[in-house]
Amino acid sequence: MPKISNWWGLLSIPLVTFISLKRIEKRIDFKTDFTNQIFFKKHIVPFLIALVYGIFIVVFSSTGNSKISYSMFLILFVVALFVPIYKSEYFLGFVLGLTYTFGGALPVIIALVLSTVFYLLFNYIGPIFVFIGTKIGVFEKGK
Repeated sequence: MPKISNWWGLLSIPLVTFISLKRIEKRIDFKTDFTNQIFFKKHIVPFLIALVYGIFIVVFSSTGNSKISYSMFLILFVVALFVPIYKSEYFLGFVLGLTYTFGGALPVIIALVLSTVFYLLFNYIGPIFVFIGTKIGVFEKGK
C-alpha cells in the first residue's frame, strides 16, 4: 500500500499544490493585499496554521496519543462552523502536514472530503448558529 501511495503522491502533491496556488492567486487583490501585511494575514498565516495542525495530528497519532489526535480531528468540525477552513490555504497546509506520514494520496483524499464538509458547515450550518446567537444575545448585531 505505501508504494502505491508514494507513486500517487508523486503526481498528486505537485498537482494539488499547483491547483491550490492558482485558486489562491485568483482571490488575491494585487493592489491592496501586498500592503500592510494583509497578504501575510490572509494567506500565509492560514497555511502555516493548517500545516502545524496537520503535523500535530500526525505526531500525536504516531506517538500513541490517538485520543488527542482524534480530538484534534473532531475540533476541526466545530471550527469549520465559524472559520472558512475549506479554503485553499488551509487545504494545502493540511495536506502537506499529513504527507510525510501518510503519503501523497491519502491526505489529498481526506482533505477533499473534509473541505467539502467544511464548506457545507461554514456556509449552511454556521449561519444558523450565528442567527440563533444574535436572537438570544450571544452575538451582538453590527459587530
